[in-house]
Amino acid sequence: MLYDRIINQGTINEPGGKPDPQFALPSTVNWMRALRILIEYQGINFGTAASFYSMQGKRRMGTLEENTVLEQLFLGLHHLSAIQQFRGGATSADYSRVGILAWY
Repeated sequence: MLYDRIINQGTINEPGGKPDPQFALPSTVNWMRALRILIEYQGINFGTAASFYSMQGKRRMGTLEENTVLEQLFLGLHHLSAIQQFRGGATSADYSRVGILAWY
């Protein structure tokens, strides 16, 4: 019922109704595939990323900016917890949900 209500009636951001989510999974998979191709082409790996970010200076942030960063870290911990649950033999739909949320 809630799912149908959101899709058909919409939300503040999409008052005309949300698009059919069946297109979100293929789009997410294609985006991840394109990102992998770009990363491989650019020769980016964990070592090169760590080297780049270690050379960046510390940024001064206000309280609201810090809260925004911490909010994202909290969300990352939520995703990590969900991924750890996959060891229990979850369905492929569960993997898709976390992947889509991580992308957005």
